[in-house]
Amino acid sequence: MLNQVRLPPEQLAERMRGCPEHDPLQTLRELCIEAIENLAREPQKKRIFTILLRKCEFTEELREAEERQEAFINLFIALCEQQFNTPSVRLRLHAGLTPRLAARTVHALLIGLFYDWSRDPNLFDPLSDTAPMIDACFRGLIRDWPNPAVLTPG
Repeated sequence: MLNQVRLPPEQLAERMRGCPEHDPLQTLRELCIEAIENLAREPQKKRIFTILLRKCEFTEELREAEERQEAFINLFIALCEQQFNTPSVRLRLHAGLTPRLAARTVHALLIGLFYDWSRDPNLFDPLSDTAPMIDACFRGLIRDWPNPAVLTPG
């Protein structure tokens, strides 16, 4: 099952490795939006992610799948932390926030959105509501996050 589809954390980690350095937060924002929107557009991904996130008991025979999932989650958090840890971005974080805490916050938001939407697809519209929710998170992390009216969804 896992070999049939690239899951959101895995895709994000892969794409973030090639993040342009000129605007790491805008790139991160766009990748987060794209990951959630893709779950709505690709039913097979949604089914597999729903099983892994909500219906899968990781037994010994699924240990490899669990390790793979954990590795990509840790990689995603580490790559996010790198984006928040660039000198220009680190100075923009709200007081008291570290790059690690900001990275874990973005991860928690994404997993929460994935989980909630897989639980109840009527809770929010991933195609129209994702960008404003991601922007709200980034405004809580970054002091000078731009007005969301100027940003376009990924």
